[in-house]
Amino acid sequence: MRERHRDALLRSLGYLEASEAQIRGGAEMPDLVAEELRSAIRAVDMLVGRVDVEDLLDEIFSSFCIGK
Repeated sequence: MRERHRDALLRSLGYLEASEAQIRGGAEMPDLVAEELRSAIRAVDMLVGRVDVEDLLDEIFSSFCIGK
């Protein structure tokens, strides 16, 4: 297993555990649970090679110096 695979799985697990804790705690704000689940899906997407457009744009523009 490569380090990035391990990291993606651990991130996904963390998001899933956070959503489970919110659900068990009564989940007064279900939109927060949904966001945790979306984050878990994004972590798994990175594992299987799906690239999110926003992540790609962030990576591209992170090396540009804008405003000089």
